[in-house]
Amino acid sequence: MMREKNLGRQDYILLNARLAFLIQNQILRGQLEPGERLPNEEVLASKYKVSRITVRAALSRLEASGLIVRNRAKGTFVSENIPMTKQNIVSGGIYDIVRAAQKYQVKCLGIKIVKIADTRIAKDLRTFFKQSNQDEIGLIQRVRLLEKVPIYYLENFLPVELANKINIEELSEKPLLEILKKKAGVKIERGEMYIEAVPAELDIAEILKTQIFEPLIYAQVYYWYPSGGPFETANLFMRPDYFKYRVDLSPEGFEKI
Repeated sequence: MMREKNLGRQDYILLNARLAFLIQNQILRGQLEPGERLPNEEVLASKYKVSRITVRAALSRLEASGLIVRNRAKGTFVSENIPMTKQNIVSGGIYDIVRAAQKYQVKCLGIKIVKIADTRIAKDLRTFFKQSNQDEIGLIQRVRLLEKVPIYYLENFLPVELANKINIEELSEKPLLEILKKKAGVKIERGEMYIEAVPAELDIAEILKTQIFEPLIYAQVYYWYPSGGPFETANLFMRPDYFKYRVDLSPEGFEKI
């Protein structure tokens, strides 16, 4: 863990969020079982090399989420009724991923035409679409919710002429690729997805109701037309407590080892 000497306010928030996330994972993955007593604040502070104030703040986060129960006389315990985390398991091809997205409530935050220079991934967009920072791109912003909990934040980037064919109302009802297939006859040849962990930026933290700098799962997706030309790229930011990635390992693979 980080040492607390000379920490500013944002660093302090980051630190107690990290500690809360660490203990949360221990609970959700069964390292700490329902009803189990947690070490006291002094022991946790010593173990993770943080102050008791940081430990107290982290435990407050866990208590608010229903993962622990605190009793001044008896101590801190893992909740007997752990809130079930309904993880989104990502696997399969484009069709499977698009269909899986339909179980969420979708809220469109906006459809804009912006300069590539003003986007979060200007360099990637320039390379993918072979354009300059001054060229315009369509930006669609959405959030996916599961039982009113914001799980995904999405940014779709596509040519202006395609973005102009979309309206906010239909994005709340159907997947973007399905809409574009029907309205513009769009066909996709292939796609690629890259997944990594990133810290939450301020605007995304506010949308997903998490803390700035908390870790998020970030997926960047690219789609191409059958001609080989670029069709769309997207940013997907997901809360890690709702994310799991599955890979099917076929028997044929083992025969080659």
